[in-house]
Amino acid sequence: GVFKKFVEVGALVHITRGSDAGKTAYVVDVVDANRALVDGPATGVSRKAVNFKHMNLTGFKVNIPRAARTGTIIKKTKEATAVASWEKTAAFKKMQLNAKKASLSDFDRFKVMLLRKKARACVNGVTKKAAPAKKGKGKK
Repeated sequence: GVFKKFVEVGALVHITRGSDAGKTAYVVDVVDANRALVDGPATGVSRKAVNFKHMNLTGFKVNIPRAARTGTIIKKTKEATAVASWEKTAAFKKMQLNAKKASLSDFDRFKVMLLRKKARACVNGVTKKAAPAKKGKGKK
C-alpha cells in the first residue's frame, strides 16, 4: 500500500504543538476522527486528547491494550525499543538540529557564518588546484 504509518493504539507519536511540543507519547485510544488519547509517562506527557494535526506519527509501535492505564504503559514500554529506534532516525536528528539552530544567538549565527566561509574557501581552493588549466584565450 501507499501508507506506511497508521494511527493505532500503541503508536509512538511526536507532539509538535502545545505545552508538550517536542515530546513523544503513545496513542492509548482514538477519540474521534480528529483526536487521539495519548500518554507519555516517561517523557512527561500527561494523559490527554491531542489533535492529529498537532502530532507526527513516527512509524514505531508498542503492543499495549486499548485504554491502558499509565502504569500498564510504563511496564509495557520498559522493554520496548521504540523510543531508542525513533531517536536514531534522520527525522529525529533533523528536528534536534533545527531546535539547536533556533536557539542560537546572533553572535553564534555570526560565528557559524564565518566557519562556513572558511570551509567554502578551503573547498574552492582545492577544486581550483585540481581542475585542469583552461586552454584558449580569455577575455581582454
